[in-house]
Amino acid sequence: MRKWSIRWRPVCLVVLVILMAASFLAGAGSRDKPIHAQELTAPTPAGGPLPCTITEIYVTEGRIHVQCTPGVDIITYFAYPSASGAESRQANRYLVMLNTAYAFGKPVTLWYDDDASANPAGCQTWDCRRITGMVIQP
Repeated sequence: MRKWSIRWRPVCLVVLVILMAASFLAGAGSRDKPIHAQELTAPTPAGGPLPCTITEIYVTEGRIHVQCTPGVDIITYFAYPSASGAESRQANRYLVMLNTAYAFGKPVTLWYDDDASANPAGCQTWDCRRITGMVIQP
């Protein structure tokens, strides 16, 4: 078995240092502030922020929804459509956040569209609103 020749050692060391430096620099921007300290802005148009203790998570073919306690007035359900490609991806993100919060017993803060005409299909106008943003509370 042949050992590495002396000339390969410096080359490997230089490549290793370059890779480590690139990895460090690529992650440096994401560590400037902890995520909980970054300023959060509500998407528009939106109601909220609404503190929500999750009492129910429901998934159908066309939407996901969550029931909150307390709600706002008689609005206790908040939903997001899941039928199309982009909406489906965002619905999956919301669903992961909702399930995580529910599993750990954490409340969430919801932003929602005040306009009932923007509700996803199957979301009633008198007790449901479309989700526009969400944060899991510590």
